Amino acid sequence: MMLSEEKITHLTHVLLKGLIDRNLIDLNDEEGKIRREIKRIIVNELKVGENIDSAVRKKLQSFSRKLSEGSPEWEVLYKKFFREEEIKRGMASWIKKSILVTGKGIIAECLKNKKNFTPVKRDC
Repeated sequence: MMLSEEKITHLTHVLLKGLIDRNLIDLNDEEGKIRREIKRIIVNELKVGENIDSAVRKKLQSFSRKLSEGSPEWEVLYKKFFREEEIKRGMASWIKKSILVTGKGIIAECLKNKKNFTPVKRDC
């Protein structure tokens, strides 16, 4: 995994505190349960990202002409193939758009269909 257990735990605390401080959610359950759910989602997303990374690297290694990792050509192809894998796996949908547009991709999944907490509607 790309992040340590401690970093993921810290991230869950920071995310939940930020959501609460900005009145973006109302808690319907204990904070510990919500943090565990956020953590579960982060870990799942990291695993999917690692699987995609492995598939892309394998594809790049299969080229008859060996590409030097980190070269401009390798970087362009890596990004292209990574995006293709995301699309193939259905990852390029609302989660990625949400991260790009609002920065709340992981939180959006937490909020979606969960009874632990409720998003608060705010005018921006």
